[in-house]
Amino acid sequence: MQMNFARASRAFTLVELLVVIGIIAVLISILLPALRKARESANEVACSSNLRQIGMAYMMYTNDHRGWTWSQDDAGDSSLLRKFPVGAGKIGPYIGSGHLLAGKYLLSDGVFRCPSAPSDIGTGSRQYTKGSTLNPPNYWGSDYFQRINNFVYTALRYPRDGKKGVEADNPRVDTAGRPYHRTKWNVLYLDGTVLVLPQRKSGTTTDVPGVTGWAGGWYTTYADPYRR
Repeated sequence: MQMNFARASRAFTLVELLVVIGIIAVLISILLPALRKARESANEVACSSNLRQIGMAYMMYTNDHRGWTWSQDDAGDSSLLRKFPVGAGKIGPYIGSGHLLAGKYLLSDGVFRCPSAPSDIGTGSRQYTKGSTLNPPNYWGSDYFQRINNFVYTALRYPRDGKKGVEADNPRVDTAGRPYHRTKWNVLYLDGTVLVLPQRKSGTTTDVPGVTGWAGGWYTTYADPYRR
């Protein structure tokens, strides 16, 4: 004898669907912060890798120049690789770490792009602007803040100045989108070391007061000398 069994079926009720949606929403709210943290940790590692590559270029440059880096005059900038000349004989086309590109110590400008920095906002910014030595922008920006700039003119010498910071995530806390890595910065030293420095405050003033001269002062006050 053949027996037929009817399969009972029914649709989800509205309440059951709402419960499932609620559970998914809770899981997403739990996972998203962890995913964002993991992504930022990966960005910090990529940023450190960029700075290490720049550090190797510094070492090659100093090896070719009897231990010396370049110097700078008052027409430079704390985060530009190239600046359009503002007067006859005033400055050359490359400034700051742009010398590393001009001398082929770095073959790509991509290392000057911090993955946690805000998106490109144009050549008039003080952030990374994509370019190449074949067709360099007039104002070629970097996400990294250079020690040797229009506030600090003096060349450094390796190994004497090996423990002095030379490049860092732009530390200006009074500008939107900075610091790039939440409350800390990656800092490159002339000897190639890359360290993470926390944001520090003293009273009601930040470590970057936003006044003329802050650029060099940040390095001498908070980055030098490094401690392992």
